[in-house]
Amino acid sequence: MFRIRRFVEGDEESYVRIHNDGYSTEKWFGTLAKPVTREEVSELSYDATFLAELDGQTIGLIDIRNYGHEFHIENLVVLQNFRGKGVGTKLLKKAIDYSKSRGIKRIRAETPIGNSRFYEKNGFKFMKYAFLVEIADKEAVEPFLNTKLYFEGQNQYWVPGEEEMQFIRELGVDFREVGKFKVVVRNV
Repeated sequence: MFRIRRFVEGDEESYVRIHNDGYSTEKWFGTLAKPVTREEVSELSYDATFLAELDGQTIGLIDIRNYGHEFHIENLVVLQNFRGKGVGTKLLKKAIDYSKSRGIKRIRAETPIGNSRFYEKNGFKFMKYAFLVEIADKEAVEPFLNTKLYFEGQNQYWVPGEEEMQFIRELGVDFREVGKFKVVVRNV
């Protein structure tokens, strides 16, 4: 039997397995997303996490966070053997229904370029590109934190758009682009 339910205390091991095993098949795993530990999962700060189960086995998950006027999908992962069977779509529908129940009118995801087709098939529209960059000179970008870029840890910064990326180029700091993302949105 298939079901989707809320994450509860005691689900930490299942979450770690799904997150790490599910993402490990992606070529960007380890660069754009890191494995999580049980300790990190016990401190999750998402507004909602839902798990997909088939016959008692957890096979997928979705994390969403409220940013005031919209929910962001922070993670959506399905174990490889269960992809292409509608599990991701059902998790996405659950997140959309949850958003509606909270009065949120828009849901957003930032997805590696190669994964955007899934969202587009589910009614999401392209909004802009965003970037993950690595910058060793933290002092050079410190004055622009939380306006032009956002610290992600280990010298990595989230650059939310092409204008901000151009600003980083013009700033003249050495950087390496780690990943390029499509920002997609859907009104709910």
